[in-house]
Amino acid sequence: MTSAPAEPKTRPTPAALGAGFDQQALFAKPFAGDGEAAVTGLQNLMQAYQAMARRNGEKLTASMQALAAVKTPTEFVELQRKLLTESVAAAVSDSAAIGKLTAAAFTAAFEPMRKQIEQLQGGLKP
Repeated sequence: MTSAPAEPKTRPTPAALGAGFDQQALFAKPFAGDGEAAVTGLQNLMQAYQAMARRNGEKLTASMQALAAVKTPTEFVELQRKLLTESVAAAVSDSAAIGKLTAAAFTAAFEPMRKQIEQLQGGLKP
C-alpha cells in the first residue's frame, strides 16, 4: 500500500513566478559580461606559464651546453652551484609573478559578486 505524494496546499501563481524570475534577473544583471575579466585573467596566466616554460627550456639548453664545456671537476661543481642558485632565484621570482596574476584574475572575476553581496548586506542592515 503506497500513498500518493501529497499535493501542495498552495501553488504559486504565474505572476508570483514571474516576480521571482525578475528578482533573479536583477541579481544576475551585474554579472552580465563579467566573464571577460575571468577570461582575460586566464589568458594572462597562460601567457605567463608559456613564457616561463620557454625561458626554462632556453635556460636548460644553455646550462647543459655550459656543463658539457667544463674542463675540470672543480669547474663543474662551481658551475653547478651557480646554476642551482640561479634556478632557485628564478623559481621564486616566477612563483611570485604567477601568484600575483592568479590573485588578480580571481579578484577581477569575483569583484561583481562581491559588490552584489555588499549591496544585499547593505539592504539588510536596519
